[in-house]
Amino acid sequence: MDLGKDATESIKSLLEAGLLLADRQYSLWKPEFVGLHVLSDALIALASCSIPLTLYIVRRQQDLPFNWVLLLFSAFLTANGATHLMSIWTIWHPDYWLAGAIQLMTATVSISTAVLLVPTVPKILALSTALVVDDWLLKDIAERQRIEAELIRTRDLREAIFNESADALFLVDPQTLLTLDCNRQAVDLFQAVDKTSLIGIEGHTLQRYPFSQDELNDITADIQSQGFWSREIEYVTCQGHVFWGNIAAKSITVAERMMHLVRVTDISDRKRAEQSLQEQEAFLRAIGDNIPNGYLYQLMREQNGCYRFTYVSAGIERASGLKPEAVIADSRLMFNLLVEDDLPYVIQKGEESARNLSLFDIQVRERSASGEIRWLRLCSTPRRLDDGRVIWNGIRLDINDLKQTEETLRQSEERWQLAISGSNDGIWDHNLQTNEHYLSPRCLELTGYGYNESNTFDKWLTYIHIKDVSRVHTTFQAHLEHRSSNYTCEYRMRCKDGSYKWLLAKGQALWDEQGNPLRAVGSLTDISDRKRAEEALQRYERIVSATTDAILLLDRSYVCQVVNQAYLNLHNKRQDDIIGRSINDIMPQAILNTIQPLLDQCLAGQAVQYELWADFAASGSHFLSITCDPYFDVSQTISGVVISLRNITRLKQAEMKLELQSIIVSNMAEGVCMARVADGIIVYANPKFEQMFGYHAGELNDQHVSIVNYGDGTLSAVAVNQKITEAVTQDGEVTYEIHNVKKDGTPFWCRATTSIFQHPQHGTVMVAVQQDITEQKRAEEQIKASLQEKEVLLKEIHHRVKNNLGIVDGLLQMQVRRSLDPQVVQTLKESQNRIASIALVHEKLYCSDDLANIDFSQYILDLTAHLFDSYNIHSKQIKLITQVDDVLLDIDRAIPCGLIINELVSNSLKHAFSTTQMGEIQVSLHQNQNQTLTLSVRDNGVGCPSGFDFNQPKTLGISLIQGLVKQLQGTLAMDAEQGTTFRITFIKQKK
Repeated sequence: MDLGKDATESIKSLLEAGLLLADRQYSLWKPEFVGLHVLSDALIALASCSIPLTLYIVRRQQDLPFNWVLLLFSAFLTANGATHLMSIWTIWHPDYWLAGAIQLMTATVSISTAVLLVPTVPKILALSTALVVDDWLLKDIAERQRIEAELIRTRDLREAIFNESADALFLVDPQTLLTLDCNRQAVDLFQAVDKTSLIGIEGHTLQRYPFSQDELNDITADIQSQGFWSREIEYVTCQGHVFWGNIAAKSITVAERMMHLVRVTDISDRKRAEQSLQEQEAFLRAIGDNIPNGYLYQLMREQNGCYRFTYVSAGIERASGLKPEAVIADSRLMFNLLVEDDLPYVIQKGEESARNLSLFDIQVRERSASGEIRWLRLCSTPRRLDDGRVIWNGIRLDINDLKQTEETLRQSEERWQLAISGSNDGIWDHNLQTNEHYLSPRCLELTGYGYNESNTFDKWLTYIHIKDVSRVHTTFQAHLEHRSSNYTCEYRMRCKDGSYKWLLAKGQALWDEQGNPLRAVGSLTDISDRKRAEEALQRYERIVSATTDAILLLDRSYVCQVVNQAYLNLHNKRQDDIIGRSINDIMPQAILNTIQPLLDQCLAGQAVQYELWADFAASGSHFLSITCDPYFDVSQTISGVVISLRNITRLKQAEMKLELQSIIVSNMAEGVCMARVADGIIVYANPKFEQMFGYHAGELNDQHVSIVNYGDGTLSAVAVNQKITEAVTQDGEVTYEIHNVKKDGTPFWCRATTSIFQHPQHGTVMVAVQQDITEQKRAEEQIKASLQEKEVLLKEIHHRVKNNLGIVDGLLQMQVRRSLDPQVVQTLKESQNRIASIALVHEKLYCSDDLANIDFSQYILDLTAHLFDSYNIHSKQIKLITQVDDVLLDIDRAIPCGLIINELVSNSLKHAFSTTQMGEIQVSLHQNQNQTLTLSVRDNGVGCPSGFDFNQPKTLGISLIQGLVKQLQGTLAMDAEQGTTFRITFIKQKK
């Protein structure tokens, strides 16, 4: 402003001094008016001459459409600038002919520009429409490629899940109930040869008890109504084995076709475990309920010191006349049965056991309902629970008879001593209190030791075989602890002469009133002869039973004398059904017709062997190797025939499968080659492999496998083969693409899968399956080149859109400078910010490697920084806080979001804070778990004016925000407490 005043004063002084002679039309003007015209015309001339320079730089873009328009526009601006310069010149030099000529030139250029632009505008609009169409087509192609890749990935993932499932999976036609497909686990679980033996059959025929038609109808109805059906049933495999399975079925749609997905899980182990647990539980409960002289109980001491029974076996009713449920309900019923004098002793021992967790074992008296007093023994083991309570698991035994027996034993001791001397078995008496070990003369005679050499139990243990000592000690201790009713044990004893004898020890322990063992008395029997006979018989039985061959011994009349378990399993019969029966009754007719004419040859001393297929009612069809040998008795006379049936079905099937595999490999569409790992020599190549590489049949055999590899300047063919060998040896199987060479030298590309196998003849071999993919590689290269071209084109489009938006922004900025109305200036600046937010999206896409998505976190930072600069806001005055997750948005989501942020942040910067108020604006974008995004813009300013209703907007900004939220298919919420918060929630991907 001081500069303008000085210029006015200078012009005024020049006029007054007569140094400048103005034109007469300006002679009456004041100097201020002259200075105003000179300054405005000079600025317009400067702008008109500088713009063509910028247009000249733009015109250097060679492929810019309608390039000549820029030339006309530059000429028009230059002529216009010259006209304004002449206006300054004619103030003091009235060269009106020159000025008129320049104005005529300007008019001519203006009219020419207008005339040429009229027919050109539709072409420009058409060009813009074509660009939009091209952009739409490129987006559509990219979207189709993305969908196609996703479909392929989803298909591969589903196939992997289907084939690698640990359960057997079947796809079943819901109308015919025939199997359409199955996975590898189904083939393994049902012991099938391959998928073809399971596909096309009715699944329920694999069950041990197939469903009836009514059951099948009910299952179909359940699936249709509930969508799911499950049951546990028994199955029979293709090999005849029975197992338990959990079957589950549901309706699914595959390739727009409705079918049933059936899952079968092997639960045989769980079923066996459940049955074992049930049997064990029933066994233990039966033991507890049938203890002849007592019952089992579980007693708990609560934290308050009270006692209560949590379990009592059924034997209590027989022993005490009380019902178990009554005692559990009221524990005092049990304590009331004890004699009053013994009750303090019982409580004292119980407290000691609870405090020390020691064994509770006492003998007390109990009064029955009839008034009779009987001795009983209470024995239990305590354990402390986590909450401090103590629980005892114990047994109550009636020892009244034992007390009487002790007296009886004392009375019969003399008779017992007399019986010792006349018994063939040795008698022993072990005093557990003094460790004295008495042995009768017969015991000493059996072992050869003197009395002083075995008068203690410890000495006796030193003569027992080292492998039997632990078992003797454990068995004897179990009896002393009442875990067995008597002591019975067989063991080997080293006699004094160094030989070993098998001895059978039997005994019974005696306990005092407190349950402490006093002594054990028993007998000792020499069982060496029986043991040797048993061992010989067991050895023979183990040999015969362990073999998988079915063995049958016939006498000369062809009547069965001996049969092993394998034969019984083959016919699913019991031993009683075979022994003593004629061969005519126990052999299948197919075998009998063949074997019967040959039995006479065996009785004559000739062995016979042959193979055949035979059908068995119990186990199906089997391929058998039958051997018939003559049987010689101890006198070396042929007294019968030994028939051995060996099931070689698997071997036969393997031979058939191997033959089938050989046919398949020979006729495969892919080339197959097998080479030794040791020296790389080809030992087999199928016809397709030889044809693929241009060789005659058998010409590749005994050649090094590197003959088919293509060597280049960096790696030789041998080196290429060496790298493949190392990778396969390390990983077992590799899949790769390789450059190969034909016999005539033509290189071509193959996709190969190479695996390591053990061959019975050639040792470790590599098997390579190769497929010619030369045409596919060419197509891939063409697609890749086309994709790169489209990516370059798409980036260029984003770049041009950004530049065009920049030109629009520059035009708006020029308009801002020419406008004097503050409201118009404000409106134009808001439009500039909106255009900047859109241009920033295209700039991010242009600079990004991903042309489909924008890093929106960085975009928000750049956009808010631009807004703060636009409104000339310093960070010390208003603080900006951004909390943005790592989110990628496509352009259809990014542009509306950017405009919303632009409107809300601009609104806060303009209206939320006074000129002196310190404030804070927070912008956040969070990704929710349900694939939705929440955009929030909050300020702590003065809030909304009273009566403001954002549902009925009166401003362009709020209306624009609501329209953009609808475009995002989202929801808008506002909170006017403690400032203003706008929260927009929308889905990440457009529906």
